[in-house]
Amino acid sequence: REALGEVLAFLKNHGHSKILMPWPGASQRLHSNCIEIFMNAFNGLSQKAAEAMVPAVDILSGKDWASFWSKALASKKPSCVIVGNGLEAVALVSFCATRGISIPQQISVFVLDGGELMEWFTPALAHLKMDDASEAKAFMQWVTNGYPDKGSIPTDYDLVPGASVAMLR
Repeated sequence: REALGEVLAFLKNHGHSKILMPWPGASQRLHSNCIEIFMNAFNGLSQKAAEAMVPAVDILSGKDWASFWSKALASKKPSCVIVGNGLEAVALVSFCATRGISIPQQISVFVLDGGELMEWFTPALAHLKMDDASEAKAFMQWVTNGYPDKGSIPTDYDLVPGASVAMLR
């Protein structure tokens, strides 16, 4: 919860208000939490508008992602896309490259769980860098105590700005 709120604040400070964050996760509770975080970050944002910014998607392959990006970027016209991990970033960056969409000139990109793949992208993608020891501790806490009621178990992270987020102001 805290990390996504910080990411949204970072993007808002860069002038972004049309943000798309597809939700391929199976957890309805986490999806609902993300929608709530968007509503809080963008004061006055309706539930319906937040759900449009954080659509639930059923994507199993790279072809599914390409089809999704084709429709979503054309219809929603976001200034920024938040993806969950490096593989989703590969799908988005590849799609943009094949369509001549320039990052960050035409669309900004932020990755929630960057991982080691972030080193391979040009421009460098803005992302959250998770602390491995903190993630392992959080996983063990989850195994021992079960899933938390709200959001996810906190882990230590750094917000890495990268060159993939344009300043719109």
